[in-house]
Amino acid sequence: GGFIGNIESSKEVNFSNITEYDVDVYGSQNVGGLVGSVSSTNVKNINSSGKILLSLNTVSGKSDVGGVFGNDCFSAQSIEANVQNVLSEGSSNNAFVGGYIGYLAHSASTIGERIVVSVGTVSGTDVVGGFAGYILASVNPLAHQIINRVNNVDGSTAVGGFIGAGSISNNMKFFPSFEDAEINSVYIYNIVDQVHGDTNVGGFGGKIIDFVSHVYNKVNSIQGKNNVGGLVGTTSNSGNRIYTDVRNLIGTITGESNVGGFIGSYSGTF
Repeated sequence: GGFIGNIESSKEVNFSNITEYDVDVYGSQNVGGLVGSVSSTNVKNINSSGKILLSLNTVSGKSDVGGVFGNDCFSAQSIEANVQNVLSEGSSNNAFVGGYIGYLAHSASTIGERIVVSVGTVSGTDVVGGFAGYILASVNPLAHQIINRVNNVDGSTAVGGFIGAGSISNNMKFFPSFEDAEINSVYIYNIVDQVHGDTNVGGFGGKIIDFVSHVYNKVNSIQGKNNVGGLVGTTSNSGNRIYTDVRNLIGTITGESNVGGFIGSYSGTF
């Protein structure tokens, strides 16, 4: 990690204010611009009462690579990150690459106020997202407000403008605008220029199960081959509703098979 490689402690860990400028971070596994890895069993004991400001050049690794966190994270009152490049050279499946975090299976018990991420390029092989490579359904919301801007997201399989793959729980709510956000609810504003991949490619998510409602998503260009969607490349759901109150603004979508302005390939019930 650009600040700490691994946090693993049974005691409470507190940060005040952190600032990083013009930093390059290179590694293999669990690589993050701020922290490489956070112990999932102790993440609830880690928090920041102040602001975290990051201006990073390149964060590069093979697996679990993120512009701020590699594997799991902690909450902060405010995180603002400007990252030029988040890269993974891993050739195996499930590289997990994200503009903010590579792999998220556990989150802090406390919710931060604001996360603002601006990323130039997020590039990898499999499970690549403009914000997160992979998110597990059981995680708590990361912040009350998340603003994600990415120029280019490039990968092979499970590639999305916001999330590469995962199953987002009902705790992760997405609201169409700041004015429509409910008090103490999470809302995400996602703006991406280009998303490019081969299979399971989406403007917001590449491969998602049990999606939730209220999404604002704007992508200029989406390019793929199989299962290409303006919002999600491929998804499935066993419940009664999967998409409600969605705002999806897409410029162009190109693909070869299973191409849709909203969803590329879908199984389940709306």
